[in-house]
Amino acid sequence: MITVVKRGQEDKIDKSKVLQAVNGSPVKCYGQKEIEIRLGRKSYKITAVIADVNQDIIGWDFIAKYRFNFEWSEFGDLYLFDKKAKIKAPLKFIAMPVDA
Repeated sequence: MITVVKRGQEDKIDKSKVLQAVNGSPVKCYGQKEIEIRLGRKSYKITAVIADVNQDIIGWDFIAKYRFNFEWSEFGDLYLFDKKAKIKAPLKFIAMPVDA
């Protein structure tokens, strides 16, 4: 549901935040930071939680904040679409291990 980025070596545990993975296990958090996500010619800012994850995750908070739509191509590819700026970017899906 939220945007999450991988922690760096300098990040310290923040016990006031706890995330839950899809499989129900807790995920350690290390605070939050403002990040920029670039789609095409435009950059978008969002506050992301820093956590023990293997891959940065764009969350629903980002999609809702900028009111993005989803658009399917004729070949079945899914795009994130900024209707106002007329920008679209292909989404990449990454399978997560069941036991992670």
